[in-house]
Amino acid sequence: MALVTMWLLVTALGVPVAPAQISSEPEAPDVQRVAGSDRIGTAVALSRVTFDSASTVVLVRADAFPDALTAGPRAAEVGGPVLLTDGRTLRDDVRSELERLGAQTVLVLGGEEAVSDSVLEDLGSEVSHSRIAGEDRYETSAAVAAELPEADGVVVATGEDFPDALAAGPMAALLGWPLLITEQDALPAATRAVLDERQPTEVLLVGGESAVGASVADDLAAVAPVRRIAGSNRYATAAAVQSAAMERGADPTVLTVATGRDFPDALAVGPAVAARGGSLLLVDGADLREPLEVALRIRSQVAEERTTTVQVLGGTAAVTDDVEWQIPTITTGSELPGGGFTLFPRNRMVAFYGNHSTAGLGVLGEQPTDAAYDRLLDQAEPYEAGTRQVLPTFELIVSVATAAAGPDGDYSAPSTPEQIQPWLDAARRNGAYLVLDLQSGRTDFLTEARRYEEFLRQPDVGLALDPEWRLDPGETPTGNVGEVDAAEVNAVAEYLSGLVREERLPQKLLVVHQFQIRMVENRDAIINPPELAVTFHMDGQGRQAVKLDTYRFISDDTGRWANGFKLFYDEDPDLFTPAEVLALDPVPDFISYQ
Repeated sequence: MALVTMWLLVTALGVPVAPAQISSEPEAPDVQRVAGSDRIGTAVALSRVTFDSASTVVLVRADAFPDALTAGPRAAEVGGPVLLTDGRTLRDDVRSELERLGAQTVLVLGGEEAVSDSVLEDLGSEVSHSRIAGEDRYETSAAVAAELPEADGVVVATGEDFPDALAAGPMAALLGWPLLITEQDALPAATRAVLDERQPTEVLLVGGESAVGASVADDLAAVAPVRRIAGSNRYATAAAVQSAAMERGADPTVLTVATGRDFPDALAVGPAVAARGGSLLLVDGADLREPLEVALRIRSQVAEERTTTVQVLGGTAAVTDDVEWQIPTITTGSELPGGGFTLFPRNRMVAFYGNHSTAGLGVLGEQPTDAAYDRLLDQAEPYEAGTRQVLPTFELIVSVATAAAGPDGDYSAPSTPEQIQPWLDAARRNGAYLVLDLQSGRTDFLTEARRYEEFLRQPDVGLALDPEWRLDPGETPTGNVGEVDAAEVNAVAEYLSGLVREERLPQKLLVVHQFQIRMVENRDAIINPPELAVTFHMDGQGRQAVKLDTYRFISDDTGRWANGFKLFYDEDPDLFTPAEVLALDPVPDFISYQ
């Protein structure tokens, strides 16, 4: 909450001067989605866009991964796709795809408990079939390997979960190496027998020690040199595998991405990727900007390897339709100060609040720009805790509520571009973020936000709405606490989201200040699009007990919105320490000082 006494600071408007744009080279890749109505249909769709014909097809069960994990290298070796089926019947679309391909032989992975004989009967008399199966998943994996020709190496991953083997399958298929699976703490007898028989000269072990333990790695090393390929999580491991595939000659032109949250879509991708010599990357289908290791791997593919097409496997339930703007953003857009494309929870933002022209509106106006940053850095240092990095932030009031109506009668004085630009320049010199704060008076927030569009099109500039100074006709700043309806906030959110997509920007901060329930009407209706980090900021001043009560009803612990907490150097009689702020529940994402 700003001070009650307001005055006109500036009235002149100048010609907008746009901050320097950050280069967005190289050109963004085409995004092509391959999907069916479900997992079985997606495998059919992938086959259709990859194979003109295939005399042999591998068939696996759609709702279980153990037998199917190792299918890719075998399908690639026979030059056909992996198709999925339910355990009891052969669907019409799968049968139609077999006919289109001209398939003469179907190799079924798994025993009758996985794919029943009734499925084989549905194939009809014109298609021969055989099973590749063992007593368990490890024996099935060994049986698949036994049908592959001699090769220099093998790929090994855990058989107890799916992500690592899914990521490894396309690379194994590309190399023509068997994909063997293992237990976490013991090498199964069937897997050991394959290694003894094949005597590989190299083992690529996919996954960290929590997936495949050190004792198994030692057993593998007794056979051949082992290279472990692993990351901090399934997605980082998949990124490391994809990088290894590129080192071994994968074609960079087309990159396939599939969700790593479930297994069905990626079961079919191995031979399809191998058929064109490409590579696979597992992603969090909800947001391709995270994890950062994966986003940066995609960015590197485009920038360094010159990938021109990203093939998205699966429907929008598997990989969000936001991929259409997220791929251009992560491949050719700008990162946030400090790196990355999303604000939270990677960052904790610590801000100084104020206006460029006076110390009466907050700490920012008490010193020049770089001195303000140095002071902010000292204040922010104690917040360096846990896994979050601190992102220093200037929250600059650019539209200041005024006691007088002003020339346009809106009781708000706008800043000129020439007054804002030095703060953006200082933020960029120091790796900080700039937030433009609006006290719009009788003007609606969207109209006021558009005044600063040249700045809002920048990757390191966010927006804050201060409903305390959003006035209805007849109201004045000195006599009323303003309010805003969700519809007006949503209009701003949609406007900013459009800028993010158009300019290929990282996630943009949208702060809504609040210290009374009535200040934001219909709050539950406010949207939180992925383009934005919508943050409700507890803006009240007073004693700790009062501020805690306010924070309880302002904050959101469901994760729908981010949370903010404001501190007043002069008005808070018992100012929270950084340690006390970090002890709040939920811990604030955005902390500002006035």
